[in-house]
Amino acid sequence: MENKEKGIRSGDFARLLLVSRLVCKLPSVTWVTFHGAYDFGFLIKILVRKMLPGDLWLFMRLVKYYFGTEFYDVKYMIRHCDGLYGGLERASKSLNVDRVAGKSHQAGSDSLLTMQTFMKLKDGYFRREQLNGFKLEFGFSEVMCSTVV
Repeated sequence: MENKEKGIRSGDFARLLLVSRLVCKLPSVTWVTFHGAYDFGFLIKILVRKMLPGDLWLFMRLVKYYFGTEFYDVKYMIRHCDGLYGGLERASKSLNVDRVAGKSHQAGSDSLLTMQTFMKLKDGYFRREQLNGFKLEFGFSEVMCSTVV
């Protein structure tokens, strides 16, 4: 209820996102998320102002159009690292990455922790060519198959 009274309308948010130059095929933007497939689905729904396609191929075309191909999902990446599992808190603690400010499940604090965790993964677990294998892969097909079916 509070978001309805004090939050921004989705149409206004979409308009601001479009003029921000963060979307629509900008090669300089890299997206780092933690279990972010649903977040991108929500953002695309806001941007196109209609239902999401039920077809993974069509959905991925929209993802590529609006957000490019530079994606990394930390939750998906940790599945490929021995000894790492769980949520953001557990994974970051396993990597000795501390939350610097804020509380768990607050956007700014979680975003910073996600990025710091990604940097630790990138530097400690993956070579550059391995990292490229995670671009635009990060579990979309798993999420879409379990959601659409």
